[in-house]
Amino acid sequence: MSVFDYGKSAATTLRLLAKFGQDVTLARRSTGTYDPALSAAPVTETLETRKAVLLDYDRINFGETLQDGTRVQAGDRRCLMGTDGSPPTNFDFIVVGEARYPIKVVKELNPAGTPVLYDMLIRR
Repeated sequence: MSVFDYGKSAATTLRLLAKFGQDVTLARRSTGTYDPALSAAPVTETLETRKAVLLDYDRINFGETLQDGTRVQAGDRRCLMGTDGSPPTNFDFIVVGEARYPIKVVKELNPAGTPVLYDMLIRR
């Protein structure tokens, strides 16, 4: 019995995203330590340019709700991103041109422990 090589699937995913995807920015904010002189904690933002595919949600293909029970709202988008950088979280943003979308749901396609693709619900 042969073992399926999911690493090849991940490489194919990255190749297809590079060919057909668009540049997006994964923006991550982090709060530093509290500075009493400023009476605040500094917030820094790191930006990472990635390739992704953006799709509109529709009820025919995706249903009205997601698995966690969150209703899909008008204007929601689906973002498919490769695993060649930092893993996105629910605290991050996807920036496309001037539009900034908070990530609401992140699902990692991870068969047999090999990350292949991130599937995200982003909302404007």
